[in-house]
Amino acid sequence: MNDDNAFNSAGDYDSEPVAQVSFIKRYVTFLKKWWWIPMFSALLALGGAGYYFHRLPPSYSSFSRMGVLGKTRLAEGGFYTDEPAFFFQTQIELMRSAQMNDRANARLESLTQGKKPPKVKLKISIVPKTTMLELEALGRDGTYTKSYLDAIMDEYLLYRRELRQLVSKNTLDSLTDQLTTQEQSLKEAQDRLNKFQQEHNDVVLQAQGASEATHLVTLKKEFADLSLQRDLLGLIALDRSASASNRVELLAPGTFKFKDDAQNNSPGSAPATDFVTARQRVQELKVQLEELSRNLRLAHPKVQKLVKEIELAEKNIQEYRKLNQEQTLAQRHDLELRMKGLDDKIVDWESKVMLTQFHLAENRKLEMHVTRELQILDNLKNVYRNVNFNEETDSEALTVIERASKSLPTDRRIPFFLFAALVGGMALGFGVIMLIERSDDRFTSLLELTQQFDEVIVGQVPELPRAQTRNGLVLLRPGDDRHVFAESNRNLRSSLLYMSTGERRPKTILVASAVPNEGKSTVAANLARTLAFGGARVLIVDADMRRGTQHQFLEMPAEPGLADYLRASCSLDDVIRETSLPNLFLVPRGKITNDAGELFLGSRMDHLLKTVYAQFDCVIFDSVPVFAADDTPTLAPKMDGVLFVVRGSFTRAKHAREAVELLRHRRVNILGLVFNRARPGSNDYYYYKYSEYNTAGKSASS
Repeated sequence: MNDDNAFNSAGDYDSEPVAQVSFIKRYVTFLKKWWWIPMFSALLALGGAGYYFHRLPPSYSSFSRMGVLGKTRLAEGGFYTDEPAFFFQTQIELMRSAQMNDRANARLESLTQGKKPPKVKLKISIVPKTTMLELEALGRDGTYTKSYLDAIMDEYLLYRRELRQLVSKNTLDSLTDQLTTQEQSLKEAQDRLNKFQQEHNDVVLQAQGASEATHLVTLKKEFADLSLQRDLLGLIALDRSASASNRVELLAPGTFKFKDDAQNNSPGSAPATDFVTARQRVQELKVQLEELSRNLRLAHPKVQKLVKEIELAEKNIQEYRKLNQEQTLAQRHDLELRMKGLDDKIVDWESKVMLTQFHLAENRKLEMHVTRELQILDNLKNVYRNVNFNEETDSEALTVIERASKSLPTDRRIPFFLFAALVGGMALGFGVIMLIERSDDRFTSLLELTQQFDEVIVGQVPELPRAQTRNGLVLLRPGDDRHVFAESNRNLRSSLLYMSTGERRPKTILVASAVPNEGKSTVAANLARTLAFGGARVLIVDADMRRGTQHQFLEMPAEPGLADYLRASCSLDDVIRETSLPNLFLVPRGKITNDAGELFLGSRMDHLLKTVYAQFDCVIFDSVPVFAADDTPTLAPKMDGVLFVVRGSFTRAKHAREAVELLRHRRVNILGLVFNRARPGSNDYYYYKYSEYNTAGKSASS
């Protein structure tokens, strides 16, 4: 498509904000059209509410007040509990209860004389920043309403008094039984404590426990010392068994290596003086042997003598070691015997300590039990005194401050309900409009059209007021002074003139629509006139051989026409007629026929297209609506392109989409959409509104 088309920029409106704006505009449009619906529903609701209140008997109201005044002083240590938290809300619900209502109606039974008591509505509220309640009774009987409010307050006070007395009596009886039981339980606990303390004196137990614990600690310390000594002896024995005598090992002629076990002999491993002296002698001999071996051979007498002396000294060391090891084992055995005896004593003394601790714990347990039983008894006595005080006290938490006032007529609810009826009626009306808008998919604006179709909008034709139409037809005339209407058709002409479909401009154009009465014939006629006014040689062919009306627009006969030519009843020159408008020619429909589809498929139709294509600058075909017959889908593929007409506030989106889809399946070149009978006053139509630029017949001094 050509980018110079003025309507090409109107096709990208798929974003969500634009869709929301479109919905608002559409709803406002419907509201302008159906504004009377919310007005009517509001008036109807007001009328119904007024009639309802007119039929109702008058309503009376009476007021009274109750409140908490002063405090009750109790003896020190006592307490007085009347109600739990949220005291006032509890009392309000109590006075509103069905029980209070029945008691009040029973008190006023003499006023009703056995009849059903009238219904009275009770409203109770807390007076801000006070400890008072305001009561209001609303009813249809003024006398009964006042008496009912007094009866509610009296019955409430009486009920609280009865309830307090009943609860206090039951509580006192229960507390008396609990006191008796608790005193007996305390006596039993004291007896068990006394008996235990007679058998196990607490002071003696504490002294005995301290002595036994001290002795047990001493035994365990002694046992630990013996265990340490035993472990040390074990290490010494292990060290001695792992040690070996130093030997002289011949590595090579004239060289020696001594295996020294000095690292295994810790201090004290050979405490005897002889053992130490022998060890020192061995070391000295090894040093001498080391020095001689550097210069003498192994067989040298001096070397052999030193070797023998070293071997003799090591044998002595082994004897000393063996003797010392036997002494160590004997000492270890003695330590183990002593440890076994201490272990038996520790077990015995641990049993004694545990028994003493058990007796001390049992004594503390019995003492705590006696203390707890005594506290419970004291608490029960305090509760008993307070409950007894409540029973004897004749004070109420709530008292009557003001008795019920004289009942007066009231209509305070009427304004509220009338206002609610007005708002509800208007809301219902707006809801009906929204329901209509949701169920109506007819196009009301260009924005909606661009959201539904990918095709370009090639023109908008505005809807004309009745005063600007002639005999019900909307046809252009030379020098037409209907500025907006004329310029809109000229814009459609420009869109076709500067439109390119491949290598050439479309010349044979079919004007179609989805259903009848969308204005396609009028659009085709005005498009042909506009092209002719511009100097183009134009032929308009009425291809609607069922109900074509193009001959009526030009005030010419319908026969002979296209149907007659396609049936070979006449020549092409007989059906092409020159009109009263320069450059405009017409082929009327001819004789009405119902087999136009078959005629369009014949060779004479192809001959007609070839002939008129060469003779005229533009050939416009007016056809049957797509869903009226198969004529248009049959003829459209033979055209250079199709203009699809959509009528504002008439064409349904579903029908238009299906018709365009049908043409696409026939491989029809859809040049674009024409939005017919658009509202010039809408926000979407902003073309050619400046009538001051239409200077025909006016001074151009401006």
